[in-house]
Amino acid sequence: VNISGSLVLLSGDTSQCSLSKKVQNVQRSNAAGILIQSYPLGLQDVSSITSTLMISIEFQAGEHILAAIKNNPQAHVTFSTEEHSFPLEGGGLPSGFSSYGLDGELRSKPDLGAP
Repeated sequence: VNISGSLVLLSGDTSQCSLSKKVQNVQRSNAAGILIQSYPLGLQDVSSITSTLMISIEFQAGEHILAAIKNNPQAHVTFSTEEHSFPLEGGGLPSGFSSYGLDGELRSKPDLGAP
């Protein structure tokens, strides 16, 4: 499949292949850019990869794009430059790096809290 000049949708699941390896593979194919579909909640941090156009999108947004393309393989996706607000998957939940609940000494975590 020739993906030269195309925008590529990649799974953000890095259990089988690292994000940097996926990006290298796409770059070798001269794709115009990369959409990283977050897996499963939140957005991938793509700020360290500056060598190609890369956008992180939520899991459900990626699923909608995949469904549209499966429905019509000749479909073209366009993106608006207009700003929009949207709900964030996992919004309001603790971050993946947050600790909460009881620690090993049965003390409550976090030590600090804010409204």
